Amino acid sequence: MRKFKLMGFKRGKCIKAIILVTTTGKTFTSPLDKIVESDIIENLSHRENKEIYRKLYSSGTTKSYYEFEERNERNWFSYIYLCIFLSVLYLSSNIIGIKPAHVFGLTVPAAIFIYPLTYIISDILNEFYGLRFARKAINSAFLNNLTFCFLLYLSTKIPALDNWEFSSSFNSIVFDMIGVLFASSVSYIVSEHTNAYLLYRLKLLTKARFLPFRVITSTIISSFVDSFIFINLAFHHLEQHMIWSMIGGQLLIKLIYAIIGIVPIYIFRYLFNKFIYQK
Repeated sequence: MRKFKLMGFKRGKCIKAIILVTTTGKTFTSPLDKIVESDIIENLSHRENKEIYRKLYSSGTTKSYYEFEERNERNWFSYIYLCIFLSVLYLSSNIIGIKPAHVFGLTVPAAIFIYPLTYIISDILNEFYGLRFARKAINSAFLNNLTFCFLLYLSTKIPALDNWEFSSSFNSIVFDMIGVLFASSVSYIVSEHTNAYLLYRLKLLTKARFLPFRVITSTIISSFVDSFIFINLAFHHLEQHMIWSMIGGQLLIKLIYAIIGIVPIYIFRYLFNKFIYQK
């Protein structure tokens, strides 16, 4: 059963689609370009998709494929690089995550100093490419990490030299990484999608204003979700007060990253507008 149904269009300064939420019976209106960028378009029928795209391109405000200029190639190359960087950060977090660290009186996984960067990349993707492409990047990083860990697991099944002194250590590290993978995979896929969706909704509510508020709010909520899931799965054997202490430590560090991360988002926005969207 489809979640949404196209009920018609509303004319004004821009054409808006009237969408019915089939589960509640309520309707709402949204600009066509926002519909196309969101996951709503995926929950409409083929005929409804055709009608939306026909209205969108006939309005004259949206360029067709043949009107795109060469600068859009730079647009997609930047998207590819951001996807690769997101995968590298996530992969590195799982490798480093097996090392516990003690910093400023807090006991935290060493990956806490790298993993929050994934939120910054997700925020940039959401800000400039929309929710759909941010989700594709998140899922791609997740699948890349699963593939890497599966190949690592297969490497433990390859017979080692009898006199190789690191054989047991290698297998132990790989299995530790796989254990971290399970906890981080669940927390990553839930928290990153939560962050992407919250940032998208806040952008619509604020009409793309108040970037610091949007970034910090979405990061705080998604960071709590991530820390709560990861710590409870990875360190379930610890006492409850230790678990909450680690969750609090992670939240503090992630909040600092969220505040600092506003600066690179503004820098990326400037570079994006200057070198990609402009001639």
